[in-house]
Amino acid sequence: MELKQVIGTAVKSGLLLLLLLSIACQGVQKTVKPEDRISLLEGGPHSGNWESKTISLDYQYYRQSAEIRLSVRAKVITGAPYQGFEVWVQFVDAQGNILEEKSIYSGENTFNIPPGTTDLAFRTFLEPVVYKPRISR
Repeated sequence: MELKQVIGTAVKSGLLLLLLLSIACQGVQKTVKPEDRISLLEGGPHSGNWESKTISLDYQYYRQSAEIRLSVRAKVITGAPYQGFEVWVQFVDAQGNILEEKSIYSGENTFNIPPGTTDLAFRTFLEPVVYKPRISR
């Protein structure tokens, strides 16, 4: 194979890969329903409670221009056994598009607010306990 053919094939493969990645990333972009959004107000403190089916969050935030200090206290509200859980804050625009998502922890978290953010939303994941059967000998 000539060098031109090898380069041409590599360029075509690279473009195809970029096309596939852009299609896949479009699937990742999600929106948040209006009823699941929390209006992001200037100043503070602003407090509230948010619940999923498994986790309840008490939150408080202070916003100053393009920065937010967010404190959360999470409580598991399901009776199911669990190994751990994760909580994320989502920065959302007026159309409900998620602009950015960050992991948050109990206590105070400080973030830069992406341009265009009008609302916050939360996302949680509860990791259930996986029971392994005992092997008898």
